[in-house]
Formats: sequence, C-alpha cells, structure tokens
Amino acid sequence: MIRKCNAWLIVAITLFLVLRIPLITHQSGIQDEHWFAVPGYTLWEEGVPRIPYVPSRTRDSFFENADVCLMTLPPGLALAQAPFFAVFQAGYPTARLPSLLAALATIVVTYSLVRRFGGDRSIAGFASLVVALSRPLLFAGITSRPDALCILFGLLCADRIVKVAHQARAESEDQMSETRSKPLPDNQLRSVSVAGVFCGFAALCHPLGIVFAMQSALVILIIWGGFRKVLRRWCVFAIGSVLGISPWLPYIVMFPYEFRAQFVTNVLDRAGPGLFSRLTWPIPSLIHHSRILYELLGSLQLTLSGIALVLGTLLVFRSRRNSVPVRWLLPLNAWAAVYLTATAAGLHPIQLYWAYAFVWSIVLGAIALGELSEVIRRRLSPASFKLTQFAFCIGVLVLLLPGGGLRSWHVYVTHWNDPRYNASRFIANVLSEIPEDALCYSDLSYVFDIYLSGRPTRLCAERELFWGDDAIEYDYLLLSWEGRDADWAQQYDAVKFRSFGSDATPQHCYVDVFRHEE
Repeated sequence: MIRKCNAWLIVAITLFLVLRIPLITHQSGIQDEHWFAVPGYTLWEEGVPRIPYVPSRTRDSFFENADVCLMTLPPGLALAQAPFFAVFQAGYPTARLPSLLAALATIVVTYSLVRRFGGDRSIAGFASLVVALSRPLLFAGITSRPDALCILFGLLCADRIVKVAHQARAESEDQMSETRSKPLPDNQLRSVSVAGVFCGFAALCHPLGIVFAMQSALVILIIWGGFRKVLRRWCVFAIGSVLGISPWLPYIVMFPYEFRAQFVTNVLDRAGPGLFSRLTWPIPSLIHHSRILYELLGSLQLTLSGIALVLGTLLVFRSRRNSVPVRWLLPLNAWAAVYLTATAAGLHPIQLYWAYAFVWSIVLGAIALGELSEVIRRRLSPASFKLTQFAFCIGVLVLLLPGGGLRSWHVYVTHWNDPRYNASRFIANVLSEIPEDALCYSDLSYVFDIYLSGRPTRLCAERELFWGDDAIEYDYLLLSWEGRDADWAQQYDAVKFRSFGSDATPQHCYVDVFRHEE
C-alpha cells in the first residue's frame, strides 16, 4: 500500500502513541466499555462473548440474556480482543489495545488514500497528522468499542474500490488504444474480492458496515465497463462480504433467542423508519446527526471538516491537473460517506462512527490543498511560499488542540505512578477493603475490575430497566461519576458507607461505597 513514507506520517503515528497511551493505561471505564470490554475476555476464556455481570431478563434493556451470549452487536471487537487477553493482564487497558492499533492503521490508510488520489507525500503526511490529532480518532482510539475497527475496515474497503476505479480507467484507455472490438479481461476482481472481505469485517464489528457496502456498490456501478462486469463485481464483492462476516454466523445459530432479543431490539428497532425511507427522505436523520457531529467535533473541528468538504469539492472539480477519476470519485466518496452514515444510522445515537466521514473530508481537503498550493507557489517567492505553508500548518494544528486530551495527558504523565490517577491501582486499593465473597454492584467505571477480582459482581444501571421490580440484595454498591450523576444510590436503597479518592478533577479516581439500607 505504501512504499515510502515521510516525516509527517512518522510524526503523526508517534504523536498519537505518545498522547494516547497514558489515557489508555490510566482511565477507568468510559463510554460503553462496561458492554464491550468483558466479551473479549470471556471469548478467550470460554469461547463465547458474553457479559457475565449483566444477567438481565428484561427485553427493553437491549441486553436480555447478555450473560448467556452478547448479541447486541456482532462479535468483531471481541474476536480482536481475545488474543490480547491471552498475552496481557486482563483489564480495561488490554481491552482497548485493538482500538489503539486500529486508530494507528487508520492514520496510515489516510496517508494511502491521499497518495492514491494523487497527493504528494507532504500533503498526505499532513492529512494523516490532522486525523491523528482529531477528536473522532482520539475517542475511537482510546475506547474499548468497535468504532475504530469498523472505521478502519471501511477505509480499507474504500481504498481497494478506489484502486479498482483507477485500474478500470487504465484498462479502458488501453482497450481504446489497441482495439475497440475485443474487450480486455476484468483484472480488478481480486481487488473487489478483498474490498468485500474488508466490508464483511467492518460489518462483523458493527452493522454500519452497510455504509461501506452501499458506497462500494455505487462506485462499482459508476465505474461501469458494461452490465456484465458490474454484475460480476457486485457478486464477487457480496461473496467477500459474506466471508468477512461469517464468524458471527455460528453464534446466531447457537443463540437465536439472544440474537432476536438483543440485536433486533438494539439496532433495527432504534434506527427509526426503514432504510429505503431514510435514503429517500434523509432530512430527519441529517438534523439528528448534525447535533451529534457538533458534540463530537466541537465548533473548530466541525468548521475545519466543513470547509475541507465544501471548498475541497469545488477546487477538485475545477482542477485541470487532476485526472477525471479523481475529480468525480473523491468528492463522491466524501459526500456519500456523510449521507450514508446519517441515513444508515437513522435516529440511532451513534457518534464515533462519524470518524469515517471525517477522514474522507480531510482526504478531500488535502487534495484540494495540493491544488491551492500550486496556485500560490506560482505567485509567491520561494521564501514567502514556505512561510505561508508554515503559517497554514500551524493554524490548522492549533484548531485541533482544544478538546484534544492534552490536559489529561499532562496529568497522567506527571502522576504516572500515583494511584490517585491510575484507575487499575486505585480500584485494587479499594477492593483490599472489601471482603472477597461480597456481592458488589458497580457502575461502568470499575465493574470490569471488580469482576476480574473474583468477587460476585453485577452492573449497577437503571434499576427497573435492567432488573425489574424484584428486590435487589447486595453487600456493597460502588458508584463513580455515572452512578452519582444518575443518583443510583437512591434507586438501590443505598446508604453511603465510605468514599475513596477525590472527584476534584476528571482525571482523579474516586468511588463512593454504599451498603444496603436496612
């Protein structure tokens, strides 16, 4: 994919590792990690991805029978996590390693896509640096969720399809130069099959893999080359996709009730009207996701992405230097990523999967930046041009700093061995004060750690939603920020017993320990 890299790409990868590893190793459980950290562990230990501390029997929770098998989403993340649990100590940091590696690979694929669309190594490297420092990749890369893996496989799928488009155009030109009567063989089927497998892998991580399938099908149709070639490529792509998602099929066969109770309820029922309806009338979906995008990107990075998307489209379309495939294929992919992500998700509250569309906007902006640079280069002296380049790069990077996790990074690095800021060490000290046979309920921050300690463990969540009206017995209730904000102590009839740590800053570790009210 990449024969040569440059300093920009090396800096992007290095910065991501340096800035994100302290967050991965020090943070307690964050968004949805109580759902997605433990299945990889149980898959390695038992062969089945499940959440043993959620023996819920209520359909509305989306996790009915999750202690039997987790079918809320496909098991791609658990399959990726299992080998890491075989090598490293179990815990949230180990569960996050596949996301970290997927984020690093996404930085490299960003570089590859810019190069594939004709950008030089400097432009491609700068684009990879922007993606590396962006908020979408920050959260996707440090969280034990399937977002980063799904996005990576989607980008790899798109990269293969773009390669097919370039091959098809070169083949068409060769055919016209040699003969118009004898068609050349379809030499792109291997790339199409690989793209299909990548798409299947993406769907194995999350149902939004359908975005990459629809986008690929559209590009294959536009490439054309004749109806037979289009049909053949679609079939090969579909076969590859089925192969990619096939590891999920045995679990569907073995756990059909859990599949219906969890996947259908969580994914299909929450998306809103049917997919075709959303594709033809996307306004509600677009409005819904505009709010989500603002929360994810913030005003500065949302503005940067919007400018790259809009101005990039205009500049690339008007370019005389770019080849025809670049002028239509790149904007098509970028806008399709936005449109299809919103309409495929519908009213489902996804957030980090927007990193896929963000990467496409940056790739489009990078190619446009290369065009603009050539225009400016002709009008400025070499010294002035280099100064302008430097100022622009600094300005863009400054836009990426707010909300980039630098404050947390500084705290964790300067307090590396301090258990007040290291969640694993902190909860180990707390558990030393709790009997090993005590039944513990905990919110997402430490529920995985408590389960790994061997103590009987249950997830503390909305009481009626997960546990119904039945009486709940427990020895200790451990609540951190989520439980405090939701006031779960009141729902669980709990009385504060003791507090550990401090909530002075978001980086501090703390937990309130409660006992059952007599």
